[in-house]
Amino acid sequence: FAHTFTNASSCDSVVTLHLTIGHTNYGDTTAFACDRFDWYEHGNITASGEFAHTFTNASGCDSVVTLHLTVGHSNYGDTTAFACDRFDWYEHGNITASGVFVHTFTNSSGCDSVVTLHLTIGHTNYGDTTAFACDRFDWYEHGNITASGEFAHTFTNASSCDSVVTLHFTYLDPATNIISMTHNFCDDGSAVLMVESNLENYVWSTGETTPAITVYEEGLYTVTATQGVCEREASFTIQPCEHEILLPNAISPNGAVENHFFRIPDSHLELISDYDFSVYIYNRLGTLVFSSTSKYFQWDGTVNGNIHHEAIYNYVIYYRNKYELPRKLTGSVLVL
Repeated sequence: FAHTFTNASSCDSVVTLHLTIGHTNYGDTTAFACDRFDWYEHGNITASGEFAHTFTNASGCDSVVTLHLTVGHSNYGDTTAFACDRFDWYEHGNITASGVFVHTFTNSSGCDSVVTLHLTIGHTNYGDTTAFACDRFDWYEHGNITASGEFAHTFTNASSCDSVVTLHFTYLDPATNIISMTHNFCDDGSAVLMVESNLENYVWSTGETTPAITVYEEGLYTVTATQGVCEREASFTIQPCEHEILLPNAISPNGAVENHFFRIPDSHLELISDYDFSVYIYNRLGTLVFSSTSKYFQWDGTVNGNIHHEAIYNYVIYYRNKYELPRKLTGSVLVL
């Protein structure tokens, strides 16, 4: 560019300007930071806002940059926990001892949320106990135990954790009986009595302490079986021997032989009780032809007013012996 001035001698003074123009720049930038952001003369910025900084560009002019800054904030917190034996917590895995443990989350503003766990670990106890009983054993939720086995119950120990106790229980069935090893006391003249029991120790009413004894008299025999706190008593009665009741196997109504009637011989009547007696006589077709409830009955072979000679009849007699024990007698009789 040329400009003409007037110099001191009043003549033209022509000046030519050689001009170079540079340009100022303006720019924007955005940033996000947690808690603080260090930016030139603004130092550590701790709040969101707009902040300008002037640089010098390549042409030697200002370059103004405006920072649009968002500042988020970290959170810090504490939590406490109690666990038995172990506690699974993020990167720390299964923690088995009390202590302080830190884990960093990301909060809603995208910054750290640091939680410090103050953890107390208690420990489970395990124990064993043994018991022996007969009949039953009452143990917590298992109620009345009547079979051998292992049973667990959980208590709470001083650290508020489980204390598991296992009961090793032995159940002894105390059932006790006496059996006779002899088929017929009256025929043999003696009987061997033996204890059937899971208990180990025996005392008989005879004073003997063996599992089996031999007796030679009728009567009541008892045994007491014991083992520890278990005790059971059993008894066995040797019944008195009774005589066999013999009935005639043939009768001759109106005949010359002695047996005119079918009846209980007089010598045997005292062996039969007066109560619960009944006799039934049937023909060969099974038809009832005679009955009575008296042990003094007499049947002369008459059926519907007639006597059928050479006929065989079957009888059944129900009675109680003189010891009031029920008996049954069967047989047949021929009417001559």
